[in-house]
Amino acid sequence: MACHDCGSPAPSKTFRGEFLSGATIPPDTMGAVGTTHVVNITNDRMRIQTRDGVEVSRVTLTSFWSGVTIKGAAVSAFDPKVYFDRFNGRFILISSFNGVSVNSGAGFAVSQTSDPTGLWNRFPVVADPLSTGGAGGAGKWIDYPTVGFNNNWIVVMENVFTYTCNASAVCSSGGYAGPQIYALD
Repeated sequence: MACHDCGSPAPSKTFRGEFLSGATIPPDTMGAVGTTHVVNITNDRMRIQTRDGVEVSRVTLTSFWSGVTIKGAAVSAFDPKVYFDRFNGRFILISSFNGVSVNSGAGFAVSQTSDPTGLWNRFPVVADPLSTGGAGGAGKWIDYPTVGFNNNWIVVMENVFTYTCNASAVCSSGGYAGPQIYALD
């Protein structure tokens, strides 16, 4: 006989993950649970905790991407996604970079082991290699990634929008230009 009012079991443990500490709205919160750690991210921070909730590290999302550039410019990361890849025992982190600008792009990071406090492989991609900045500049920028993966591939889709820059080199977003899909082996 089926139990219709049994409900889910109570959680065995609860603790606070990352919280929005800046003025970045929306927070775009997300988390992933690995074999020994939990990684929580928002649009401005990344927190790594043990599975018991003990904080191991907390950094800005942009500092996680420190040293990564798009067309030679430092990145300002947003719209993060994080997953634990159970097939290969690693964390996957995806971020959009630099918003409405000539330096728009995406970042793909994969931890080298199941320990997110260790080394990560980081790969940047330019949204529009032909885009231009400054007065009269134009091009495409990407926003809000979606992610899928299996034991062989990571596939990321970003929404693509146009932009134009006025005579004062202030750029503004235009219309939707379609998706951009990246497949990584």
